Amino acid sequence: TMKTPVSLLYCVVLSLVISTCIGYQNAQPYNARIAIIGSGIGGSSAAYYIRQLIPQHDVVSKIVVYEKSDIVGGRVANLPVGNSVVEVGASIWHKSNLNIEKLVSDLNITKSNAFDDGMAIWGSRQFLFESSPVPFLGKFFNSGKILLRYGTTVFYVKAAIEDCLQKWRGAYTNTYEPFSSIEEFFQRLSLYNETQRPALDGLRAAGVSDLFINEMVSPVTRVNYNQNVEELSQFAAYISMVGSGGDLYGAKKGNRMICEKALERSGAVLKLGETVLAITKTDSNEYIVKTDRSEDTYDIVVVAAPIELANIDFPNIKLNSATTNLRKYHQVYVTLVSARDINPVPFRAQNLYDAIFTTTNSSFPFSSLARKGGLRLGDGNKIYKLFSREYLDDDVIHTFLINGTVFHRRTFDAYPKLHPMKPYPPVVLDSSSSSLSSSSSSSSSSSLPASSFQSMYYVNAMESAVSTMETETIASKNIARLVAKSLKVDYSNINL
Repeated sequence: TMKTPVSLLYCVVLSLVISTCIGYQNAQPYNARIAIIGSGIGGSSAAYYIRQLIPQHDVVSKIVVYEKSDIVGGRVANLPVGNSVVEVGASIWHKSNLNIEKLVSDLNITKSNAFDDGMAIWGSRQFLFESSPVPFLGKFFNSGKILLRYGTTVFYVKAAIEDCLQKWRGAYTNTYEPFSSIEEFFQRLSLYNETQRPALDGLRAAGVSDLFINEMVSPVTRVNYNQNVEELSQFAAYISMVGSGGDLYGAKKGNRMICEKALERSGAVLKLGETVLAITKTDSNEYIVKTDRSEDTYDIVVVAAPIELANIDFPNIKLNSATTNLRKYHQVYVTLVSARDINPVPFRAQNLYDAIFTTTNSSFPFSSLARKGGLRLGDGNKIYKLFSREYLDDDVIHTFLINGTVFHRRTFDAYPKLHPMKPYPPVVLDSSSSSLSSSSSSSSSSSLPASSFQSMYYVNAMESAVSTMETETIASKNIARLVAKSLKVDYSNINL
């Protein structure tokens, strides 16, 4: 007679346990409405990752992406040329960029080698280094030349970069618990000190000679960030150098395709040509996104555009001081030129390589001049791309390129000035909506509000430390996890 109550009690307890687990896995029918501001790599990947983690439409009922331009991609931009494209924004990724590599694979995007040809580095009066364009054997020849000129400092550089990469790989492991601040992220990786140390100090402390810094590191940072090595943090300089050994890729049909395919897969509603003017908060903790065309209400907002460039008003939202202390962005000039060839006269050389990088003390007005693969226009002319810190007029173009004709110019604020800075902008923008600290330094886990899932997040907080397509996806994936966690969605078995 005692068995029935015990069995009944067991069934009740078991039922409660099962329902709790199911309730967490499947989450509650919040019908959350999410707005994402910006359709660049940060915004498009945020939409993709959120929908991958939360496929249930009764949990997240809709995702709306706002883009002020009439085309997606933001700073991931390209120009159609013949049957191909030329990147005029974010151009490459490295094989160690596991998020981009997985996105490209999952979205069935064909990639291609982004840089195969020989290159040369120009100093103040002469070429300091000329690589061999010969496949395979050329790498040994190049290594020998570098070792002969710079000696053992080459090994110190390799060790420093490998140490940085080894720590960075931690970004792809143990990622179930999202980070609450950019400081926390880099502290988890044991890389925070590198973000706060000037590049020159860090490189010298690692045993790297000034000769190598001036002749090899500086040209690389100027190509990647159009900034001199003395202007960067140690971490930003290391990230620049990771790709100097090759293994660089781009999407065959343009990197913008990553954004397009990610948005398509997410099922997000895309509002092109709508400029977000203001985001206000209601008494019920909802957010009203007002554009030049419409006004809609959301539970969650993800800002995936630099606040410094977006010109969005937040009239009644309490922003952290690190957000309102706006970063300075670095302006980049991109010039595409049709030309017969590089003019050898200013270089005092007969045979020139297809890519020329310059050092800090170069008197030439560009950071890099490079031919774009085997592309030619209808008249047989080659296509060259120049990166510079200033406008290059026609006289400059004619000086360096034979029969050079400019057919496209683009000037844009490409990335922040990547010097050491603190505090970083917060991951959670609305400081009244969450107990997440914007500048926590020792917390190992996030503290999400128990009473509400409504909040506003900031993808581009990551850009203060380093600006790449990969790091934007790391930031957006983290925000997707924060959103999922706030909605009580169990994503432990989902491999992003």
